[in-house]
Amino acid sequence: MEQMNRVVLSCAAALMCGAPAYSAVVMDQSAVVEASPSFAFGWSNTFLQPSFAVGRLGQMQSITAGKSGLLTRLDLQIANSGHNLSLPFSISLVSGEPGVAGLIDVVGALDFRLGDTPFITDVESGSFFSVDVSSFGYKVVPGQKFSILLMLPNFDLGPTSPTVTGPRWAYGLTPEDGSYYPEGFLVYEGGFNTLIDSNGNRSISGSDRGFRTYVDVSGVPDVSSWALMIMGFGLVGFNVRRRGVAVAA
Repeated sequence: MEQMNRVVLSCAAALMCGAPAYSAVVMDQSAVVEASPSFAFGWSNTFLQPSFAVGRLGQMQSITAGKSGLLTRLDLQIANSGHNLSLPFSISLVSGEPGVAGLIDVVGALDFRLGDTPFITDVESGSFFSVDVSSFGYKVVPGQKFSILLMLPNFDLGPTSPTVTGPRWAYGLTPEDGSYYPEGFLVYEGGFNTLIDSNGNRSISGSDRGFRTYVDVSGVPDVSSWALMIMGFGLVGFNVRRRGVAVAA
């Protein structure tokens, strides 16, 4: 019994002295948009505009964290399917609830390029583009809201503007209606920088764009570690009490 107590107390002491209990980057939230093979940009929850003006905040992709840790990576269900160029995108991470004035804070922004890759026309083939956002140093906890603003800045090829395609819900309808309209496509118009459908209609809200978020949970103790620490504290208290009784005797 004494030997077992020493082992447990040693492990608990190691944990309390700062030994790493758990370290891993894990996927937190995921919204994969299923689409026909002819579409590659996972769209929804309204189109995005490069503006933080009140009234446009709700046009961002809102995400609610489910784990605690450092937000390290965003996977975007997006692909270049309209122009054989490396497309420059800009992504901003916004803390707070979109659409509510005064409750946002721009955490960070960075530019990236989709790359000179062959056109990807099938989301089911894995058309996710990863963006490393660990440099933002943005830590989340379960229930915390943040948003993504994606735009194509300062890019205009005139009549040959790039097209980014994807599934969308029929204009004027919502996903709850069960009305899916896969024939349309969304366009990043060069110079206009706004995501619209093929008929010039601004997209509606209703569901999620395709995305995945990843969180580094390093420093968040594993459940088994907490159990071991609690057991260690209990044994410490038990031994102190037993020694006190022995001295009194």
